[in-house]
Amino acid sequence: MNKRVVHRIIFPAFLFLLNSVYAQDLRKDLLSYFKAFNEMSSYAIDVSLVEYDSLHLGGRNVTTAHLKKEGPNTYTNFMGQETIVVAKDEIVVDHSSNLIILYSNLKVAQPPQYTIPMDTFRLYKFMDTLIYRGSVNGLKTYHLNFTKGNIKAVDIVFSEDSKLISWYTEYFAEGNEETSVIKRETKIKYKEYKGTNEIVNDFKKYVIKTTNGYELTEKYKKYELEVF
Repeated sequence: MNKRVVHRIIFPAFLFLLNSVYAQDLRKDLLSYFKAFNEMSSYAIDVSLVEYDSLHLGGRNVTTAHLKKEGPNTYTNFMGQETIVVAKDEIVVDHSSNLIILYSNLKVAQPPQYTIPMDTFRLYKFMDTLIYRGSVNGLKTYHLNFTKGNIKAVDIVFSEDSKLISWYTEYFAEGNEETSVIKRETKIKYKEYKGTNEIVNDFKKYVIKTTNGYELTEKYKKYELEVF
């Protein structure tokens, strides 16, 4: 058989096998990430979102989300909206409309939002090719490519020490009608949570429980309270 023909057969097969190996490694790292994250009894996390477009080639900070967890209690602050879960009670505080919504005695407390940067297993399932960029300074990077959809590629960066995702970057296809953004970068900073009943106090800052149910605190009397 002609050497060129052999090369055309073997080389793509080698790439396929290599891609499969890296895909299995990525899956293992994703499972390790979810396991490590779910086993954290408490945390404080800042999630920063930076977007790049033709007018902001150096990037512009769009927003930063703040998250905390202490046992079953969680706190999220995203784009001016706070969500606080204490035991089976949840409040959503919308400062832009002076509205507080309270969900009382939930059968299942809602998980904190914005903790997992994206549906990584969905991306893992629909990626077309995968490149492992290696490990640098304890950070390992996977580059996922897509031929369909508005996202053409995604970088996922894991910390080898903590097993957690440190950041990820989405690269958008040219001519995308939904957004002018070229690239969107999400950075995740995990911090040691040193608070005690801090989230409970966040909850009590807005509402207090009385014999007649919940009422707004004096500071937020001008807000509207809706209870479900």
